[in-house]
Amino acid sequence: MVLEKVKDSEQAREGAKGNSILRQWGAFVLVGLVLYLCLYVWSEHLVESYGEKNRFFMINSMPSQHFDVVVLGASHAMPLDFEDMNERLEAASGAKIMNLSTEGAGILPNRLLLDYFLKRHSASHVMMVVDSFAFYSPQWNEERLDDASLRRAPFDPALIRTLWSYPWARRLLPVYVSGFGKINNPDRFAPDIPDAERDFTRTYRPIAQIDRRRVQYLYPENPDPGILAHYGEEFRDLARLVRQHGMELVTVELPTPERYRELLPYEADFEQFLQPLLQEEGIEHYDLSETLPEDDYYYDTDHLNRDGALKVIDEHLAELISAIR
Repeated sequence: MVLEKVKDSEQAREGAKGNSILRQWGAFVLVGLVLYLCLYVWSEHLVESYGEKNRFFMINSMPSQHFDVVVLGASHAMPLDFEDMNERLEAASGAKIMNLSTEGAGILPNRLLLDYFLKRHSASHVMMVVDSFAFYSPQWNEERLDDASLRRAPFDPALIRTLWSYPWARRLLPVYVSGFGKINNPDRFAPDIPDAERDFTRTYRPIAQIDRRRVQYLYPENPDPGILAHYGEEFRDLARLVRQHGMELVTVELPTPERYRELLPYEADFEQFLQPLLQEEGIEHYDLSETLPEDDYYYDTDHLNRDGALKVIDEHLAELISAIR
């Protein structure tokens, strides 16, 4: 009897000790979750303060409204939104414009951005700035969006649904939903403005080696024709999305310097591929690529500087947008 009582007492003490450890671990986890939640809320506040030109932030932070034109594209279209360029283009054309162009964005990132935009806003026209490199590699499509692009994206169930609807984008959901990227953002106190905007007033002095490296970076060697056909079909899907929402799609090639265009590979093949596609989809195409051949209008190898953007707006884009709006 005595031994049994001692054994029962020891078991009771061990059970109480085990319960105490579980309570301590439970309290530790709870405190950790509360601290993480506080960091999450703080990081969301920083997004509101510094989101600036992050495209997801721009879409989310504006009240629901209607735009005459949404601009899609990669970095060649971005100077149209540097400094006060979007306001100047709106004033010159009389149109309300949202520029969603993103560095290195091919067909798929642009479609996702447009899809998310249409969850909250509406538009009459989509103007897509076309670059051939965007059709040649997953680097500018499935692989282009990364965790960094979502660090300034406010938490939004609509964005979660949009990311989930694209299988190639689902990999971004854990970091986005958890807020891990925002909490650990090394640039949390810096406005989300493209680095290139700092160079917008420069004039580039050509260096042949840099030009060649730029083109080699953009284009793969010996591209697979199947890849081009694949992204052509993705472009058709984007065009269908535009039509489903009652909008009209037009495409534009913006100016690049002559020395840069002479280095581009596969351009003739791309033109032969693109023109029938545009005709089949009934899409108007405006080729401005050769309108500013001089180097004075570019801040680097192939992007418009302030003088170049103003000249394109005043001599071409304002009239073009006025005509389609």
